[in-house]
Amino acid sequence: MAVKEQEKEYPNLTLEDFDHGQNVRYIPYHANGDPTHEDCENGMVKSKNDSFIFVRYIKNGILQETAQATKPDQLMHGHWLQGNGEKNGTNGTSDACSSSSDEE
Repeated sequence: MAVKEQEKEYPNLTLEDFDHGQNVRYIPYHANGDPTHEDCENGMVKSKNDSFIFVRYIKNGILQETAQATKPDQLMHGHWLQGNGEKNGTNGTSDACSSSSDEE
C-alpha cells in the first residue's frame, strides 16, 4: 500500500521536466519510488538528449565532473532533497546515498 501512495506522491517525470543546472535525486527501480532508499543518489543536471538526462552525481561530498546518463523516470527534482541528510554546499544537495549509472 505504501508504494502506491508514493507513486501518487512522486510522479514519473519526462525529459521535458528537466533543465541544465537543476538539482535532482536518482531513485533506482528496485527502490520502488522510495526517495529515502539507501541506493538513491543526488546530483545536478548537466545536459540531456532524446533519451537521457546527463547528471553530475555527488560522490563523497564532491560534485563529479563526468555526467552519467540516467533515465528521466528514475529522477526527482531537487526539492525532494530537503531534509535528506547533511548539506554539502553544492546547490543545497546532500550526499545521503550512492549508486551507479552509465557514463556519458
